[in-house]
Amino acid sequence: MYHFGTLAFGSLLLAMFQMLYFILSVIYKQTKSTSEDGTMNKVAGVAAGCCLCCLKCWENIVRYMNKNVYTVVVMNSEHFCTGAHTVVKVFAEDFAALGILEGVTKVFQVGGVVTITGVGSYLTWFVLRNVKAFNDSSSPHVVPQPEVVTVAAGALCFSISLVFMNIFDVISDTILLCWSLDRMYRKQNNMETNPNVPSRLKALLDKAVGGYSLLDPA
Repeated sequence: MYHFGTLAFGSLLLAMFQMLYFILSVIYKQTKSTSEDGTMNKVAGVAAGCCLCCLKCWENIVRYMNKNVYTVVVMNSEHFCTGAHTVVKVFAEDFAALGILEGVTKVFQVGGVVTITGVGSYLTWFVLRNVKAFNDSSSPHVVPQPEVVTVAAGALCFSISLVFMNIFDVISDTILLCWSLDRMYRKQNNMETNPNVPSRLKALLDKAVGGYSLLDPA
């Protein structure tokens, strides 16, 4: 109950950006249409197009920030604005590690979606073509159009893979954010590094950090 206001505030921010985007989209379409004398207001069209790009960019930033802010809210029991400030500090402190590992995660997600969809479709096709119960015309379970079933199985595998890969993305982002929050807290309080971090994960994260951050003095 305590954090319902935080959830509502984050949703309100996204709704505001989407509403502004919709209004500007209408204005942009109106400027592209010709007026009574056959001319078109190109200045207004360019201005509306630039505003649409900026709004879409900010909407994506807020959408990505919301996910991380909610994690900070759950961990530190902070309200939305304080959590957003903490997330910005975390990104500035470990932007290199978070950026590199986020990119690796996206590549893994794409690979997972392609692999699950491809393997599921191939196995469906293989079974329908090689199992007698499905390819024998005298069998009551014969599949007369295996291509259709294969396409349906591929679509189902694609949907399932998206769900699993989205869960993987949330979990990996949460792990990275927790590691960065712990690292920042220990650094501010002159504490030793966390000994409970798995050795392989610690080696990967330390290598990605490289000892550089936006908050380091020039």
